[in-house]
Amino acid sequence: MPLTLPIDAHLGAIGAAVAARPAVVVKAAPGAGKTTRVPPALLAAVPGRIIVLEPRRLAARLSAERIAAELGTTVGDVVGYQIRFDGKSSAATRILFVTEGVFLRMVRDDPGLAGVGCVVIDEFHERHVQTDLALALVRKAQAARRPDLKLVVMSATLDTAPLEAYLGAGTAVFDVEGRTFPVAIEYLPEAEDDVAAAVARMAQDPRCPGDILVFLTGIGDIRRAAGELAGTAERLGVDVLPLSAELPPHEQQRVFAPSSRRKVILATNVAETSLTLPGVTGVVDLGKAKIAGHAPWSGMPTLDVKRVSQASCIQRAGRAGRVRPGVAYRCFSESDYLGRPAFTAPDIKRLDFADTYMELLAIASASGERERAPGKNSMDKIIPWFEPPEAKAVDAARQLLELLGIIGPDGGLTPFGERAAKLPLHPRLAALVARGADEGLAAPALMASCLISEGMLLSRGHAAVTHEASDVKFQMEVLSAVLRNQRLPYQALERMVDRGRAQRIGSAYAQLAQRLRIATGFDAKAVDDERLAEVLLAGFPDRVAKRRTLAAQHQKPREAKLFNFCMGRGGVLAESSVVGDADLILALDASETQAKSKDQSIAIWVASEIPVAALLRGESPLIARRREVVWSDEAERVDVMDRVHYGQLVVAESRAAVGEADQRAVDELLRAKLAERWPKPFDSGADLAEYHRRIQILREQGEGDSYPVFEGEMLELLQAAIAEGRRSFREIAQKPLLAYVEEQLPYADAQRLDQALPDHVTLRNGRKLKIVYEDERPPFVTGFIQDFFGVSASPALMGGRVPLTVQLTAPNRRPIQVTSDLAGFWERSYAAARRELARDYPRHHWPDDPRTAPPVLHKSKLPK
Repeated sequence: MPLTLPIDAHLGAIGAAVAARPAVVVKAAPGAGKTTRVPPALLAAVPGRIIVLEPRRLAARLSAERIAAELGTTVGDVVGYQIRFDGKSSAATRILFVTEGVFLRMVRDDPGLAGVGCVVIDEFHERHVQTDLALALVRKAQAARRPDLKLVVMSATLDTAPLEAYLGAGTAVFDVEGRTFPVAIEYLPEAEDDVAAAVARMAQDPRCPGDILVFLTGIGDIRRAAGELAGTAERLGVDVLPLSAELPPHEQQRVFAPSSRRKVILATNVAETSLTLPGVTGVVDLGKAKIAGHAPWSGMPTLDVKRVSQASCIQRAGRAGRVRPGVAYRCFSESDYLGRPAFTAPDIKRLDFADTYMELLAIASASGERERAPGKNSMDKIIPWFEPPEAKAVDAARQLLELLGIIGPDGGLTPFGERAAKLPLHPRLAALVARGADEGLAAPALMASCLISEGMLLSRGHAAVTHEASDVKFQMEVLSAVLRNQRLPYQALERMVDRGRAQRIGSAYAQLAQRLRIATGFDAKAVDDERLAEVLLAGFPDRVAKRRTLAAQHQKPREAKLFNFCMGRGGVLAESSVVGDADLILALDASETQAKSKDQSIAIWVASEIPVAALLRGESPLIARRREVVWSDEAERVDVMDRVHYGQLVVAESRAAVGEADQRAVDELLRAKLAERWPKPFDSGADLAEYHRRIQILREQGEGDSYPVFEGEMLELLQAAIAEGRRSFREIAQKPLLAYVEEQLPYADAQRLDQALPDHVTLRNGRKLKIVYEDERPPFVTGFIQDFFGVSASPALMGGRVPLTVQLTAPNRRPIQVTSDLAGFWERSYAAARRELARDYPRHHWPDDPRTAPPVLHKSKLPK
């Protein structure tokens, strides 16, 4: 005789409401019996099949088994289930438990849900994206195709007001109280890493005479805890029983079978609300769970271990008070609990939307609604969401699907997208496998997708044991060896391989291969590297990266593996990658780091080398061919290049001849570089400074107002004139800066400037001395004292109005005198200087009267 449950008193009214109304909401506390009692109660209320949606595979199968047992039938008869890779049902099945993903495929295959009389959405409060999607699709079917279709939404904890408003005024709502008893709460932060100690303590706690339920994060933690509890269980006389979807059904069933011994049940958050464990009076809660998320870098779905919300903690503790008062140990502090969010945000507000977007488009296509496929920011037009997704998430999903070639310009699925959408994979992996099938590499593509989705076989952090073209291909080879119990290619791999994960990857591959009718056998080593790279690119076209080029002498070991991504930012290739020598890679597994610099903010764990030819062979919106005018720092030259861009990366280029259409851009870039590096390529800006000093002198003499001053805009014009028609600094440097300056002057002005303020003065001996014009100084010349013998007075410019300062030097070029009054020097100072100089330089000519002496340096050169 089945146990009487709180929901039983309401079943008649619920059945009547479902028969009379399109939608019914059942809010019932955990343990009230809604999952196993409501569906059978609907058999007489509605014709056709009753589909019950569960968020987890384990709950779907166990619920079907429980109802079948209570009805006295076998699973697959009146009650059945269908989950990923498993199911039991028949033509006689009236109640079919399915996971949400299976239900969405049912809708895709038959949008009208022919033969279905009622859809029951269980555990709606968990608010998975697929839960929200399923609800919206049922409402859409009711409005468009199936007004007779019934909907029941069931939840353990839910504010029903928004749901009532969404479902409409005719919705019936049932609020069923659970049967609960007080549960004492204790905080044991010291037991966070010692599950065995917490269980041992609870087993002896008088408040817990029944079974103990331990909440862990996954099968790995469950197995570790089972090992740690082995000795404790024997001593306490209890059975340690794991409960996980990964376990065989016969092991799962032990949890629910009657036993004379107390049970310690090690479970995940599947035991929060989905399953009833009536013998439990004690709960050990580590406060964590694997919560659905997505990798910020790739968008791929993840299950990350995170702290659960306060609501989840309350649900977990409540499991100890189903049959009598109980106790719950929280293996964290009370302040930790108070700092947690009250509820976990709905998935639709925080997860990647690409998978759901593709699913919706596939359903729309199957429904003949392709012409109404959603465009930008119009997802709400194709489906009546209970709570619409974030606009930015929809935009990001649309952009990714466009990039993958899954949707086209019209917003609907492309033929390639139709094939990809039929695969039960994330759009990236679906595109990868679909392209693999097109290329005759279906099996390698499927295995690659399993490696990427399940997590790579080799642990991170080790050094590469070989150099290959692809981490994925190398790991395929290792996986094949592990699954066939063969010797690994390298001895060092023995400590790097996660054999448990290898089995999970192998199992997922085999099941998907069978479902997709892909042959499982292939030689991983024989797979062509370039063809495999093209297949992988189909799923990750936005993850191409190019090695950053640095000067070899300044390149540190870490910098040798820096890469720039095609969509911006940069990353570091891990030492464990086998493609460390590649220049162009496809990053397939990466994670964000705490690096402050964006050019090193991504850690690249798994990559494949991708040849340029493979990258450019297909059509991609990331590929652009452009003629560009570029600057070469090394050659200090402007070049015209025909370049192929992949996103922000230049992946191929060749130098082109400068055409008429290019010259203006060449001139402008050369001018910009000239302005940036001025006075380069000239040795200095002295020529321009001297020109400006000459103009200043002219103006001081009442002339020179017509001459330009090359500053500000005038300097820019000069630089533009210098750059015009040229391509390099070397070409510019063929002439001195002064020549370019004088080219900007009218011919008459240039001539007048050279005559009034020449750049040199010619002495009596024919020597030409450069006239130096410097700011704040009179113009001056420098020469040996003997050069000025025979010159009685200082030379002057502008008809004698601007005297030249003369700097006289000894034969060793050491200054003797600086003067603008050469006649005075000869008269007053020369005699004394002559005595000293004649003593130091006896072979040089030192006349008594320099004003009349020939300008000769040595005595031997004197005329006979």
